[in-house]
Amino acid sequence: MIERFVNTASTAGGDGTTNAISGAHRAFATLLEAINSLPATLTDQTTITCEGTAADTSAVNQAPWDMTTSATNYLLIRTTQANRHNGAYDTTKYRIEVTNSDGLYSNIPAHMRWEGLQVQITSTTSGVDNYICFRQSNLNVTGADIDLRCSHCVAKVVRTGTDNVFGWANDLHSGTGTVRTYNCVASGATFGFSGNDASMQYANCTGVGNDFNYIDPQTDKNCLGASPLVGDSFLAVTGGNNNASTDATAPGTSSRQNQTFSFVNQGAGNFHLTSSDLGAKDFGQTDPFSGLFSDDIDGVARTGAWDIGADEFVAAAPSCALTGTATASIMASDVVTGGKTLVLTLTGDTYVADSVIGDISFVANALGATNSTTSFSITLPATQAGDILILEYVHRGTGQGTSIGG
Repeated sequence: MIERFVNTASTAGGDGTTNAISGAHRAFATLLEAINSLPATLTDQTTITCEGTAADTSAVNQAPWDMTTSATNYLLIRTTQANRHNGAYDTTKYRIEVTNSDGLYSNIPAHMRWEGLQVQITSTTSGVDNYICFRQSNLNVTGADIDLRCSHCVAKVVRTGTDNVFGWANDLHSGTGTVRTYNCVASGATFGFSGNDASMQYANCTGVGNDFNYIDPQTDKNCLGASPLVGDSFLAVTGGNNNASTDATAPGTSSRQNQTFSFVNQGAGNFHLTSSDLGAKDFGQTDPFSGLFSDDIDGVARTGAWDIGADEFVAAAPSCALTGTATASIMASDVVTGGKTLVLTLTGDTYVADSVIGDISFVANALGATNSTTSFSITLPATQAGDILILEYVHRGTGQGTSIGG
């Protein structure tokens, strides 16, 4: 396998157009430099791993994407887990940030995978151009077995001008195969997810606060569109199923229109679902891409009926945190007479409050007796969950004393 490493703190690398550093495994300061170091034809599976807390400001726009790939010799661009966002745009993780420019705009490769990347475009121009955060395909992609994938990525757009900016813009290709995008989030763009052919497939994506969240005759499955700024959440989307929208445009079978979604913090760009969500939780199609992925944008395993959108809500596991003044082993006598302060904080637990249980009180008793040596029965009063039953019996044999048990 061929490897390249990008670290925005690295002092190694080329000048963005040529690269004289030798060796198959080396680090670069920008993704553009790493891609420019690749050969014209990939002869092995090639991985570029990105990390660093400073923004990568190199636009990787068409020209660097001049390499030929194959189904086995494909290009994977990913982040390390430690440098990957957690489902919302994160300025402390690896990210590409550009102004009035494209982010990742591919050209020729027909076999490529982008995983866990963030792109932010700041657009200040008007009447000049269109800008694109992620573009996987265009007419220059001619392979007979196209396999382009983009997953677990975030596109964020900041606009002060009027030029169009896309989160994803996948165009017609000249070959055959699939262009798939899944577990991705787009916000602030003119068009969140665009794909002008039904072979452009989107699954479990979330578009919020774009002018149009989804546009063109793409195929959408389990896609969520909320709060479009100008027009429809889904415009001219012709295929798909189990989509959901805040307006009446969610297309396909089993789709949900005019829904209200509950996000953790929509204003801050955190589009994770809350426990109270009624619009997307458990309404998705399970495994829409037939085994291609089974997690969400955070890498959390999806279970049961999948949620619509990039996030799969999973309740936090119950936990208990102990704080107090004691610094050594605590005995019962310490708590009772030693004056130690102990605080137990429970989260995610299930319990019945005191106000529901009430005070313990006597309800009723029942008696039963027999002179027989065989069994006897007692008819108990009506009971309910949580009742405490105390059984006491007396046994006395001929010429013997009385024994009492309970």
